[in-house]
Amino acid sequence: MDKISRILGDETGIDAARQLQQWLALSPPVLMITANRTQELKQQVRQLGYRMLNKPIKPHKLKSMLRHFFSRNPVSDNSEAGRQIPLRG
Repeated sequence: MDKISRILGDETGIDAARQLQQWLALSPPVLMITANRTQELKQQVRQLGYRMLNKPIKPHKLKSMLRHFFSRNPVSDNSEAGRQIPLRG
């Protein structure tokens, strides 16, 4: 059992991302990195507005995706206060 499996148990990365978004009351960009290439997962990730890279990852693709994330608008806040936390780039 790898380290991530011990942390998540039966939960998926999607479950973990959702929980973090709820706990933080924020909607940060989510990048799923997986070896799972099923259409079902691709559809689910797309519907949630997440991005996905399949393993093995080419360094230039990861770098490009991270640049995209950090050049976007500040992280959205789901709380009623409407507070935003800017990302440093």
